[in-house]
Order: sequence, then C-alpha cells, then structure tokens
Amino acid sequence: MSCLSGVSNLSSEISLQVDSPYLHDLVRGIVLTNSITAITRALGYGEYVGELIEALRDYVGRFIEVVAVEGTYIPGLASSMTSWVKAPLWELDLPDSSLEEYLDILIGYRQALASGRLARDDALNLLQLTCLTLRIDRCRELLAEVEPLTPAIALQVALTALAIAIGGLGGGSDSA
Repeated sequence: MSCLSGVSNLSSEISLQVDSPYLHDLVRGIVLTNSITAITRALGYGEYVGELIEALRDYVGRFIEVVAVEGTYIPGLASSMTSWVKAPLWELDLPDSSLEEYLDILIGYRQALASGRLARDDALNLLQLTCLTLRIDRCRELLAEVEPLTPAIALQVALTALAIAIGGLGGGSDSA
C-alpha cells in the first residue's frame, strides 16, 4: 500500500490538546466496538447490533470532535460521499490492527497539521489511504469535489468518510 508509507510515520505523534490516554481510549473503543458489532451481526444477533452501532457512533463522534480542524466544513461533501462509501465499517472485514493503525494515522496527521509540516502530497496520501481503508468508490471524483485539496481539507474528508461509514453521527441507518 504505497499511500500508507506517506502517512504511517505520523501515527507516533500524539500530542493534541487533549490527554493522549483519552485519544487511545477512543481508538480502542472504536476498534473494539466495531469488532463486537461485526461479530454480533455475523452470529445473527441483529437485535443487539443497533445498540452497538449507537455506542460506535458515540466513540467516533468524540474522536472526530478531538481530531477535527475548525473551519474546514465543506457544504454538500457528506451528501456526495454517501453513495461512494460501499459498506458500513463493521462490514468491511478490516482487521482490528488495520483500523487502529488508520485511526492512529489520523491523530498523527492532525498533530503534523497543527505544526505546519504537511503539504499537498501528504493530503493526497491521506485521501488515497482513506479511500482504500474505508473502500470508498470514485476516489478521483472525491478529489475533484474537494479541490483545491489542502492538508486540512484531506483530514476533513477522512473524518467525514469515517462518520458516513458508521451511518452518520446523528442516528442514521444502521444497515444491520
């Protein structure tokens, strides 16, 4: 995965304005809840999946609150991306370690963004990594939608895609 090499070294830089243990707890909560949701669904216990998805949305919502950059909202982005996200996060069969690494990369990317060390190539790498990890169709169309792409916009796209992959943060369809 060539795009991973461009951003994976950022995963060790976790010093945002919140406690690092809190971020790690959120990442573990997302990973574990996603895994439990996938297993519960696969075992046929659909009546519990909705509650698990709500817990996952809570973790992801808090993660996005901490990692997001103010002033990067793109009107209509979520609507455009909704049809490009092919499956809910819990149906992607992502190994826990891959999801955890992706979330850690987002945290490291945010820290690097705060220090002003990111360029357009880093933004393109994050966009490609997001498309691969969350299996987003039409990555080229997505890039065209967010041009001119900046590092802050790339992070917004990644966080928006993560929110869409769990059915939104406001209690949308659970796809169970």
